[in-house]
Amino acid sequence: MALTIANIQTRNRGVFDAAISPDARWIAVTASGAAGTGVYLLAVDGSAGPKFWIAGGAPAWYPDSKRIVFSRNNDLWSVAVGSSTPTD
Repeated sequence: MALTIANIQTRNRGVFDAAISPDARWIAVTASGAAGTGVYLLAVDGSAGPKFWIAGGAPAWYPDSKRIVFSRNNDLWSVAVGSSTPTD
């Protein structure tokens, strides 16, 4: 499935929400895709992604753009860009 603004806005084609990092380099997208439902990471400039990042949803960026906080199983977790190991 293509990641488009229409998919994000209508939420009816597998993309549920998106969060742009404060430095405007990354987009964390909650989506349902071939790799599963979770947070996908892609570069704003199109050089990377979308790539499945972590199981969960509702991503929000830390101010330094190096991590997100996200929800999974009614708990909050965080994960660094480049890592797939969350911490709670």
